[in-house]
Amino acid sequence: MRQKTSDRPSNINQAQELMRTSLVWDNHACMPLRPEDASFLPQLQDVRAAGVDVISLNAGFGPSGPDEHLAMLDSFTEWLNTRADDYRIVLTVDDIQDARRDGKLAVLFDVEGMAPLNGGRLDLVEDFRRRGVGWMLIAYNRQNDAGFGCYDEDGGLTGFGREVIA
Repeated sequence: MRQKTSDRPSNINQAQELMRTSLVWDNHACMPLRPEDASFLPQLQDVRAAGVDVISLNAGFGPSGPDEHLAMLDSFTEWLNTRADDYRIVLTVDDIQDARRDGKLAVLFDVEGMAPLNGGRLDLVEDFRRRGVGWMLIAYNRQNDAGFGCYDEDGGLTGFGREVIA
């Protein structure tokens, strides 16, 4: 059923009110993964202006190793920390609430796949977490030491994957 034109302003107002009174979270934003190039990061101002309160920036994917992921995290962190009036890297729910109260965009990071942990690198889990990584996929399309991807025969979690989850 087609909506009447006269209903549209009311719907827009309702949507704006819902966004204003709700926590709006973009759980996965893919930016270019070029640690030496932050030219695209000012786009985060548009995200905040659109009413988003929290965004998770992808810091790496697939077969990329820990060095590539850590370089990207360092680059994001440096850029965001020099703009602390507008952004806050968050580690806890309280950090998110504080950022929202202060009118800042709350930022965390995500990693697509546990390949950076290959070789039994459980030590990196806490390192990633301290740097603001809030979530990590088990596998990005293909198998790694933690588990199987969607292009593999389903083997589930490996023993190492269970250790990471624990």
